[in-house]
Amino acid sequence: MQAPSAPTFGKRRPPGDGSSTRPEPRVERPSPDAVAAFIAQERVNLRPSAEAAVAQVLQVPNSARASVLAGLVVSFLTVGAGIEQSAAIGTSLGSLSINGESVPLLPLILFGSLWEGVRATASSLFIVHWSLKKMARTSLLDYALGGIVVALAYAGFVAALGFGRPDHGWIFEAVTGAIAGSLYRLFAGAARRY
Repeated sequence: MQAPSAPTFGKRRPPGDGSSTRPEPRVERPSPDAVAAFIAQERVNLRPSAEAAVAQVLQVPNSARASVLAGLVVSFLTVGAGIEQSAAIGTSLGSLSINGESVPLLPLILFGSLWEGVRATASSLFIVHWSLKKMARTSLLDYALGGIVVALAYAGFVAALGFGRPDHGWIFEAVTGAIAGSLYRLFAGAARRY
């Protein structure tokens, strides 16, 4: 007596049954030259064209929010560097009397200094951004150098008018210009322009 064979599951047939109705497809391998030509064509298709590379230029948008934020940071640095001078002016001026209430002048002086710093920085950043946009320059270094140039030009203009050298020195003006330009570029961001 013959041992029973293991049952088959699904549509599988035991090997060598010979009851296959479909012939197996014949797989042809491409020639090595055809493979190399296909790969070369795909590399050409994936490589961006010169026109597409030029069209994908970064553009830094106009941003009042970025200039005000950068101006606030620079103003806080400037006020922090000159806090002793502001405190001395505040104590020498005393206080202001409004409706019988005594209001110290130091907070008003500091607020005025912050506001004026924000305005001056935002105006300077407008010049920096406009100039760099015309030159199609968008890097962080470009904005930092532009901030230095405009800050030193502004301080030089004020000094030429007879109002004296910058309170904290020319180096401090250059550093705050670089910080303002860099922060504007960071806060405004950049997008690809097509």
